[in-house]
Amino acid sequence: MWLLFLDIVSNEEYNYFVLKVINLNDIDFDDKKFVITYAEHLESLVNSIKKVGLVNPPLVKKVNGRYKIISGYKRLKACKQIGIYKIKVQLIEKGALECFLLNLYENLGTRKLNEIEKSIVLCKLIEFGVSKAKVIAQFLPLFDLSPHIKILNNYLKLATLGDEIKLQIAERKITVSNALRLLRFKKEERNMVFNLIQDLNFNINKQKEFMTLLHEISSRERVSVSSILIEPVILNILGNEKLNLSQKGDRIFFYLRRRRFPSLALFEDKFKDLKKELKLAPEMVLRHSPYFEGEDYKLEIKFKNVKELKELIYKFRK
Repeated sequence: MWLLFLDIVSNEEYNYFVLKVINLNDIDFDDKKFVITYAEHLESLVNSIKKVGLVNPPLVKKVNGRYKIISGYKRLKACKQIGIYKIKVQLIEKGALECFLLNLYENLGTRKLNEIEKSIVLCKLIEFGVSKAKVIAQFLPLFDLSPHIKILNNYLKLATLGDEIKLQIAERKITVSNALRLLRFKKEERNMVFNLIQDLNFNINKQKEFMTLLHEISSRERVSVSSILIEPVILNILGNEKLNLSQKGDRIFFYLRRRRFPSLALFEDKFKDLKKELKLAPEMVLRHSPYFEGEDYKLEIKFKNVKELKELIYKFRK
């Protein structure tokens, strides 16, 4: 890993750290030029520093009388939260790209980056002047990503999302592929879709299906996604206090599927009529093939013994 770092920046010796005690107020927390941390959780770090102190001094660079954070952003935030203002740090005097790579490799040596942190790194590498070709060849594999331009572009797109959505991605509540689906919508529509996904607590698969249905209905009918989401049918479902979240989600999906696939809705109606006509016992379940693509039907019978089975068959024959 360090060989890659040296290959990118230079072949110099890296004995340039100087230990110094500084005041926390002299650190510019607003300057996040080299910071890659996203969705910070400081609880365990705060407890650790309270017990044993700041064991590993953060890396900083002095610029115009203030200190820029190179690495150790979470450690410094934890110290600030605790109220520790005299901090031992390591000073560095190197170029922007070298400082950034030091932070990157320190993080990679201790933890896995979340998807938004990967996006931040890739964006900043390009900002620091690293070519896309080098980013694809040398950095995507570090994040277990395929070295392809499409993958790079997808992660660069994540940077354009709002913080609420980024946080959900970082915490694995929304996948990268579903986040990219959100980007197919206009910004105001994106927020409406995202808020509804959150309010109804859709899982990953339902998020995908929900966004796909909305996008396809919008394209097919040439109507806006926002107009679909404020239709009386959907608003009435959402405002129905007798329904729980799961039931509301199911009813919205039922409505959207029938709207997206009207021919399928017609088959479903005919199937319901068939079941009514058959007057099946509660122990009997009639099933159709997925999306009515096949001609066969399946009748499932639940019974405890042969006698009960015979009785059910007799009822069915009548």
